Amino acid sequence: MYIVLNGQYNCLVLQSGNNIMNNQDESADAKITSGEAKERILDVSTQIFADKGFAGGRVDEIAQEAGVPKSLIYYHYKSKQGILDAIFNKLFSDFRNEYYRLIHEKVDYSDKNWIRDRIRKTLDFIIVRKNSIQILLAESVSSSDNNKYLLEIMHIVNESEVKERMAEQKITGDYLMLHATKFTLFFQPLCFHAIYREIYAKRMHVSLEKLDKMMIDGFIGTWVNYALQFVETKKPES
Repeated sequence: MYIVLNGQYNCLVLQSGNNIMNNQDESADAKITSGEAKERILDVSTQIFADKGFAGGRVDEIAQEAGVPKSLIYYHYKSKQGILDAIFNKLFSDFRNEYYRLIHEKVDYSDKNWIRDRIRKTLDFIIVRKNSIQILLAESVSSSDNNKYLLEIMHIVNESEVKERMAEQKITGDYLMLHATKFTLFFQPLCFHAIYREIYAKRMHVSLEKLDKMMIDGFIGTWVNYALQFVETKKPES
C-alpha cells in the first residue's frame, strides 16, 4: 500500500491485526518524492507508448516498470489519456523554449558552418525527444482527436521562422512559401531521421556519427539551398 505524505509517497505494509506500520527499507526506491514519482511515470510511459503505441500501452505495465502503484498513476494523471496529454504538453514546452531561444541567436546564412551547426543543434534536440515525437506522429494519424497536438507543433515551428525573419528584417521574395513548407520539408525529415537513425545505421553498417553527417550534408544540399532563395545573405566584402 502507498500513501502520499508531505510530497513523498511511502511504502506501507499491512501487518496482522490490521496494524499499519512504515516499511523500514532504507533503499533509494523505498521513499522518493511525489514529483520524482510523477516524472518516472512520465518517462516510463513515453518509452512504452513509443514501443507499443498508445493503444498497446497498459497502465498495469507502466506501474510495474516505474515501480509505483497504479493508484499513484491515477493520482497524478487521472487517466491514460492524461498521461498522453502530459507527454505532449512537455514536448510543446520544450519546443517553445528551444525555438524561441534560437530566434535570438545571431543569424548568418552566408556562413555554411553556422548553418551546419544550427541543423546539428536542431537534430540533437529532436533526438533527445524522439520517443515523444514518434508518439505524436503516430497518434496524429491514428486518431483525429490528436491532430490538434501536431498542429500545435506546426504552429510553433512555423511561427518561429516568421518571427526570426521579421526580427532580422531579412524577409525577401515569397516568404509565405517558406513558412508553409518549413514543417514538411525541414522539421519532418529531421524527425524521421532521429526516430530511425539507429535502424538505418545498422542496416547500412555505418556509425551514427557518419550517418548524421550524411544526413546533414544532404539536407544542406536540398532544403537549405531551397530556403536560402528567400533570405538575404551578406555579400562578400571586396
